[in-house]
Amino acid sequence: MQSRFNFLKGVARLFFALLLLTSSFTVLAFGSSGWQFGLDLRPLNFDVYPNFLPQVSQIPASLRTVPINPADPGAGTPILIPNGTVELGSFIPVGTAISPEVTYRRLTLRAGGLFSWESVLPKPIEGSTGSTQEQNYEGEGRTVGAALVYYAVLSRPSHTPGPFVELEFRAGHGFSVLVGDQASWENVVLQQGWDRYDALTAYKNITLSHDLILQPYGGIRWELPVSRSWKAGTFI
Repeated sequence: MQSRFNFLKGVARLFFALLLLTSSFTVLAFGSSGWQFGLDLRPLNFDVYPNFLPQVSQIPASLRTVPINPADPGAGTPILIPNGTVELGSFIPVGTAISPEVTYRRLTLRAGGLFSWESVLPKPIEGSTGSTQEQNYEGEGRTVGAALVYYAVLSRPSHTPGPFVELEFRAGHGFSVLVGDQASWENVVLQQGWDRYDALTAYKNITLSHDLILQPYGGIRWELPVSRSWKAGTFI
């Protein structure tokens, strides 16, 4: 019973920690007569792009050729991985957003910048499926217990800040509805590497394209006034 309670307590702590990290903070708020000015900060901002790049195929042989791992017999011998169609699935970058904001009564307008520094998905996976294609050192596909080389096509943030604009309407009782539009720059990357001892190790990342993504969005926000000049909330 105690162990179950500790588990639930740990889950609750993790939930509230993530809620805090994904919160939106309005700091340095000031103003009067219905007008208010402030600065909105989102320390941990998630974006979701479903089916970002459905399929990639016809990859040149030079990009599908990966040398044997330096720690294995035949180190450096190039292995050609068969051409296959890879599917990236959803692209979920993680970043930080900051923007000045102006509020008049129930409406708030924000315009600022978003910096994505990592991505949750997609990731290379073991096996010739999804975003990844593999081949063992003997050129016999993927066999159990053998070391392999792989390539995977992935989406990665380009570390170039992008702008966003957002309008929020306060419905009351701390709840708001918001709509916006944002632009971000992302890289499509081919990663080469090794699959050894049930773990993937990256060897080289090659940028295939540098893309601009435009995405309108909408959501709801719950807000809690902390003080006259500081508000905290979270949105979905």
